[in-house]
Amino acid sequence: RNRWVSRQKLRPVSSYRSGNTVTFASNSNSNSEVGSSGGNNDLGVHVAVVAVAGLGSDELNLVLEAVAESCEEQGIVSHVDPTVLPILAARAIPPSAPGALGRVVLLSLNGLSEYDDDDLWISAVQSSIATRIDEFLYDTTSPLHENILVSIQTDLQTTTTDDKSVMKLMHSIVDNEIAVYGLRTPISSDVHKKDDGGADEEATMVPSIHVEMDGAMVESPDSNDPVWDTSSILVFDDLISDDLRQRLLDVVLGKDKPQIDTNWDDVHNGPDPMIWERGGYLDSPDMNGQDNEADEDNDEGPCWGLREEALLELCAEGDDTPDAIREFESQVLTPLFRDFCVTRLPEAVLGASVTPLTANAPTCKDVFDYHIDADPNQAPPSPWTDVFGRYPNRMAGKPRFISCLLYLNSDWNVDEYGAPTRFIDPPTGETHDVTPRSGRCLIMDQDMRHTVVAPNKPAGPQPRYSLVWKLILHPKEHNQNMNVLCAEQNAASSSWPDTIRIGSASTTH
Repeated sequence: RNRWVSRQKLRPVSSYRSGNTVTFASNSNSNSEVGSSGGNNDLGVHVAVVAVAGLGSDELNLVLEAVAESCEEQGIVSHVDPTVLPILAARAIPPSAPGALGRVVLLSLNGLSEYDDDDLWISAVQSSIATRIDEFLYDTTSPLHENILVSIQTDLQTTTTDDKSVMKLMHSIVDNEIAVYGLRTPISSDVHKKDDGGADEEATMVPSIHVEMDGAMVESPDSNDPVWDTSSILVFDDLISDDLRQRLLDVVLGKDKPQIDTNWDDVHNGPDPMIWERGGYLDSPDMNGQDNEADEDNDEGPCWGLREEALLELCAEGDDTPDAIREFESQVLTPLFRDFCVTRLPEAVLGASVTPLTANAPTCKDVFDYHIDADPNQAPPSPWTDVFGRYPNRMAGKPRFISCLLYLNSDWNVDEYGAPTRFIDPPTGETHDVTPRSGRCLIMDQDMRHTVVAPNKPAGPQPRYSLVWKLILHPKEHNQNMNVLCAEQNAASSSWPDTIRIGSASTTH
């Protein structure tokens, strides 16, 4: 499990609630590093639990236990004041992030002013506490079932203890964590429509195909009543202009870069090795923990993926975002999902190895496995789970993980070349194929099992290009219905296609 240990401190703060105290009695001398042991000199360092929101008393006791054990792990003997800590029963869910979990514990690490390595102390203690809380979460006998955001600051001073001020403080802690780790940063939305072609003016926000699969009863973390749930596929045709499709393809192929050979013949020679490399795309990890070796001379080896430099340029943000990428995000994705705050998948969810954008170039004889892109219910410990928790995708009021795939070839012969995206319904084994068409846009839940199907032999070495966004749709309202992706789906419109229910999704509930 990847542990995020570099957490930015919140300072200054103007209010907090004082309470239980964990006092450090050092087992190390004043010159020793954090985590070392030996000696009995008191460094005068202690931790105060200054504010709590959304936790019960049994849960708080476990947190205090985690704090005490973490202090001891750093070579410090801890003593817990048994005074009962008054807590806020309400969750600290800020108005700016209605999908947040809102379970927060604020600690003050005091007595470090004479040391230069207070950041190391905070990182070490916070990492250790978070790891222990994760262990409690995985323990089925533990009363702790939901994640907790633990924030550590230094030398807080009491100014007020009224509930309203404390809740305002806790909101600021959640907002700060979201800002520091980019957990809810909206995608590009500042580009005006270009005169030379952008989103298709004839396009509508109504899909041509709507599919549901993988039906099951799921349990909500905050409810004892299971609900019926299915994963969804939406297919949009003519959503973007051919001009924008071509410019997106040019970005993927690096044709806007002067060092790239724009005359490369990928129809007869396959993907351009200046942009693509064998082994650059892996749809599932090597279970032995070893990197798959790329063999550029082996047509049946690891699949083509973007080289690191090309991938970084594709995922660039701010002023470095490619114009065509920014245009698609602002003119297509933002209005398509206008009822949500649309963000790219933050690095803090799965780590830097899972990028928010990627591109595929499957060729004949490539081999792919079924996989999912992500699942918020299986997210590893991270700032994301601290703030938003773990929950089934599509749960009301919680961020929904979706992927957007664009087919970019201008003249792909589907009948001869094939290469669909194939989805499988795990309970029944039934499959559904979405065929590639020029400019077709495929929206799917990230927890759906799917695979790329390699092109047929008539395609030769020619790749079937696609561009993928991994997105998160954040609710704008508390307990918002996350099953309705597009506003048009709510309207009683005859243009919305009949839902195709595959396998377990066809069960009546």
